Amino acid sequence: MEIDFMDDGHGSGWDDLEDDLALEGHCPQVLFQPNLAMVPLPSNLGLERCQELGIGGLVRQEITLREGQANDMLHAIRVHLADKAVLFRTTIRPAKSQVATTWAWSQVHLVERVISLNSTIYKKCQAQLSNLRAVQLLDKYWELVKNDLKATSAVTDPNA
Repeated sequence: MEIDFMDDGHGSGWDDLEDDLALEGHCPQVLFQPNLAMVPLPSNLGLERCQELGIGGLVRQEITLREGQANDMLHAIRVHLADKAVLFRTTIRPAKSQVATTWAWSQVHLVERVISLNSTIYKKCQAQLSNLRAVQLLDKYWELVKNDLKATSAVTDPNA
């Protein structure tokens, strides 16, 4: 892939590269921005375009990959919800001082951010499965609702 660089205003050009790099604060800016680029997967191209290109096999492969990704995210969400319940039981309830309570709640908020990230990835994965029209899998992988992301302390109590 060819990458073009923009001149950021320092130096006279790329002819004197050593002089340009010696200038303080000189960093060439890359025109290609990977965080904004769309990966040409079948779910992004559309099924009709994939049929035109003759890459129907890639659709099945992406469905398999998305199914694995959904399983991984659901597992991670379950583990982190259990983690959150354990944190409530072992750190928040027994906290006796404001420092301990603040520290415990910061741990809970960290776990909540991870759960939020995993649920966002799961939702995007489910949307891509919808784009691929994988109806059988959409019956299996339901949409997450807010109540699905709540932790109960019953997880930590073996007698419950």
